Amino acid sequence: MAEPLLPLATPARAAPVRVEAATAPARRPLVVGVVLLCLFLAAMDATVVGTLLPYMTAQDPGSSLYPWLMSGFIVAGIVVTPVSGQLADAWGGRRALQVALVLFMLGSAAVWAAPTVPGLVAARVLQGLGAGMVTVLAYVLIGQLYTGNQRGRMQALLSLVWGLAAVVGPLAGAALHELAGWRLAFGLNVPLGFLALGLLAVGLPAGPAGGPSRTGAAGGAAGLDLPSQAAFALVLVSLLALLMAPAHGLGAGGLAAALAGLIGGGTGLWARVRQRPQASPLPLSLLRQRAGWAPLACTVGAAAILYAVVTLLPLYLHQSAGLNAVRGGLVVMAAALGWVVGSAVCGQRLGRWGHRTPVVMGAAALALGTAALAVAPPSWPLWGWAAAQLSVGLGMGFVATSTLLLAQNQAPAGALGSHTAAMQLGRQLGAAVGIHLLAALQMGLGPVALVLWPAVGMAGAAPTAEAAGFRVSLAVLAGLALLLGALGRHVPPQAHHPQA
Repeated sequence: MAEPLLPLATPARAAPVRVEAATAPARRPLVVGVVLLCLFLAAMDATVVGTLLPYMTAQDPGSSLYPWLMSGFIVAGIVVTPVSGQLADAWGGRRALQVALVLFMLGSAAVWAAPTVPGLVAARVLQGLGAGMVTVLAYVLIGQLYTGNQRGRMQALLSLVWGLAAVVGPLAGAALHELAGWRLAFGLNVPLGFLALGLLAVGLPAGPAGGPSRTGAAGGAAGLDLPSQAAFALVLVSLLALLMAPAHGLGAGGLAAALAGLIGGGTGLWARVRQRPQASPLPLSLLRQRAGWAPLACTVGAAAILYAVVTLLPLYLHQSAGLNAVRGGLVVMAAALGWVVGSAVCGQRLGRWGHRTPVVMGAAALALGTAALAVAPPSWPLWGWAAAQLSVGLGMGFVATSTLLLAQNQAPAGALGSHTAAMQLGRQLGAAVGIHLLAALQMGLGPVALVLWPAVGMAGAAPTAEAAGFRVSLAVLAGLALLLGALGRHVPPQAHHPQA
């Protein structure tokens, strides 16, 4: 494998320190428990707002900033993802996670205390920075603690946390609001964060286990090139602004600014990386080789399919099938369950199957689920919708787990964090693209699909334009899943382990 592409500024380099080699086996369960707690807190704050938003908006019902309580959190988490991976490589997972927890706690305390809507939005952005870092570093630390097939088995625990947060988050938010108001849901993060910091200090004490994976004379994070990171952040923010423009009502001026930011940031990033390749925010070894970009592209596509389906299907079921919010939520939960099961099965079987087979199988499951949803009549029973969603979730679990582990297993010494962050960024961008582009596709294709309904629809009365557009959009997603299956053939069956 190539030399790590994110060296420190000074030529002096020490041998990489592996957390799994330095951490006593007896302490690993404690460290894993802390990682799961941190990830659960971050995941909960991504899901709890859906329930609490109506109560938070009561503070100023006329404000137009409330959508940014969720969008600001999401955008901040995406922007900080590549930075998190490089900090983990330069500082070590322990120190980086400590910084992430402090940011998350500060943001949570600010949300709890914010007296105005702009203050709430700013606090949610700060909280999103911390939560985004925690999410990446959870996967990095597990990758450092375990190697080979053990990493695959541990992925099921991380996926279980996401599934649990998706179920518990809305319920816990409602219960805490009834108990003492919505602010308590955010205030509790502070004592729980201190608990996590204390347990992290016990389970992963300072020294070799918690030190940086690569150090130079200065021992700093010289791999974090600020100009390239700033340019990449501008690209990400501009891209997300363009994707979210319809939902947030950006005018012509906002669209022009986002487009200018995308072009300007992209040009600046290209010039910086061309001049100094080691400054790239993402590992170039992952982007230049087919064994790297093919798994990354599969991750983006699978995430786009999953998040598009789970976002828009409840709306379709409510409008066309007459399902209430509870029954629609149960259908969405089937996808979360499928993701957990798919991740667990893939992690257990990865040593026997290799990396390519789960990706191809996952693409097939995604295609099967989306195709079934595209042709299903509104009168389909609840179990039918849930089964299709389960198939979509299984596909995502297979693809996401296999590709992430491939990236980690192929990462050069001292670059585990940046490779993990690249895959996480692909998953997040895929989710953003899937949610917003499918909504636009559904609206644009609806009238056309309605005219062509006798050729593309089910027998019976023609649906509304929205329902027809939904079915055609699902058919497009099924075609995308088939393309992922073809792309999955380029995923290497086994990781080419780098030399330490």
